[in-house]
Amino acid sequence: MKRFPCLFNASAFTFLFSIHLCGSFADEPAFRSGVDAVKSPLINIYDPSSYKHRAPILILHRGGFITPESPECSLRAIELAAERGYEMVELDVQESKDHVPILFHDDTMQKACGMDKVIADFTADEVTKIKFKNSDQFISTLDAALALCEKLHLGVMLDIKFDGSDLFYQTIADSLETYHLTNATVSICTFPKALRYLQGKAMPCLGQEEMKKFEADNTVSLKGKFWFGWPRRISNEMVKKIQAAGGLVIPSINTFHYPVGSPYNAEADIRRMLEVGVDAHQIDSVYEQYYQN
Repeated sequence: MKRFPCLFNASAFTFLFSIHLCGSFADEPAFRSGVDAVKSPLINIYDPSSYKHRAPILILHRGGFITPESPECSLRAIELAAERGYEMVELDVQESKDHVPILFHDDTMQKACGMDKVIADFTADEVTKIKFKNSDQFISTLDAALALCEKLHLGVMLDIKFDGSDLFYQTIADSLETYHLTNATVSICTFPKALRYLQGKAMPCLGQEEMKKFEADNTVSLKGKFWFGWPRRISNEMVKKIQAAGGLVIPSINTFHYPVGSPYNAEADIRRMLEVGVDAHQIDSVYEQYYQN
């Protein structure tokens, strides 16, 4: 599912991500001084007093902190996200053949597992016996990932990659309830069925039509919703308007936003978003250095 025009540059992404993978970040001290996400209380995204003192909330992209030993969307990657001081982690979700929510990012399993297959080709029991390539980590169910997030006091950003069955969505909603994550979860999925099943379970992002209405009438309440997108697509003025209307603002700072030759710069975007005071940043860990203080 594509939410934004694709500005992906394969060579640039490979270069940036190789820095990310080959670095020894996981062996370094947690990058957020004074923050211990494993011990800190789980945030409540509906209660500013729960997170304003920790602002901006940092949400780690692609299923956790990625290293050669912790592939994206692996349980080990989630553990490292907590160890390094993140407050939330983005979890990419797909549906198995038997309608179980599975933690996995890519459209196919070729890159991650060396298999010309897709998640929907397997039952949950089958797919969770498959390891990520060059790793001891297995593909996981979303349920297992949410159980781990509860244990580590990590909030969740859900990215449901493809529309699914009623049972699939009901299972996601039930798991969020089971692991007491309904006040610590946001969803960037705008499928109508997802919005219906996750109502009251995950804070929804603003859709294009909702933003058009808000731009026309800034008095509309946005309480219980959030804006999500590229920093270049939101002005400082609009950040303040959304927040004044009760909404949260979460820019996406990901490597594929900044291909070689792009006039946009991640450091400049991060600095502007920090200065204007957005509520959270969804980031790839290569950008940790800009949040040291």
